[in-house]
Amino acid sequence: MTDIVEISPKGRPVLKNEFVDELIRVPKYIPKGSKDLSRMKEDNGHLRSSVELICNHINYRFTLSTRKLIKDPMDFSVIFTYIDVNGREYIIRRFNGDHGRHYHRNTNKYVSGPHIHTITESAQREYRKDETEAVETNQYKTLEQAIEFAMMELNIKYEEAKGIMSFTEKDWC
Repeated sequence: MTDIVEISPKGRPVLKNEFVDELIRVPKYIPKGSKDLSRMKEDNGHLRSSVELICNHINYRFTLSTRKLIKDPMDFSVIFTYIDVNGREYIIRRFNGDHGRHYHRNTNKYVSGPHIHTITESAQREYRKDETEAVETNQYKTLEQAIEFAMMELNIKYEEAKGIMSFTEKDWC
């Protein structure tokens, strides 16, 4: 029996929460020789960087990106994105800095300080930002700390620290 794929109002498949958990769990690596994510290029009032991650699962593609507002260095994001086999991008998690009070529509509460947004099935169905769910955190204050925390939470390591199998070896993800 095949699963019926639910399509969101945005016209793309809804990622199930269990699948999102799998995307987070699967080992991912920052390629050897990649630039440091904290080294950013100026772009329209922001500093930005991005790296495509390595994963030995043939159908999983990911990027880890950073963004920081030049005028307010506490207004930053570390963005973990999944790219499906058709090239559609889903922001799975967004680790934000302290950019003032943040209104969370689902709970009718404000979040202040650093916070983490996560994609949910319900948000995808309601035609707004997929990663609208937000929870406060005290795990980081700076962009560099947020990058380190995101890597730990998302099972991302540096390639040179892992002893990775070559892509010709058996798929283990």
